[in-house]
Amino acid sequence: MTQKTLADEIGMSRASVANIEAGRQRIVLHQAIEIAQALDLPSVAELLPTDLVRPTDHVEPTERVNLTGARLSKNEADVIQSIVANS
Repeated sequence: MTQKTLADEIGMSRASVANIEAGRQRIVLHQAIEIAQALDLPSVAELLPTDLVRPTDHVEPTERVNLTGARLSKNEADVIQSIVANS
């Protein structure tokens, strides 16, 4: 799939998709879910580097993936882990 095709499917510019792919632009969770769906991935977790993916059965608060670089509350981390695990 080309960057342009993906961009059109998810409602972004091709430049934004290129920047995301190169790691120059951050995305929010709903955009990651849209990208995963457009790419027919079984889970948004497929977009994460393998060293960031944690088991979803039991994750200690200190082992949670911090997707934004900011400190997350326990509730925020639980919600994000739930969304990622169920996407």
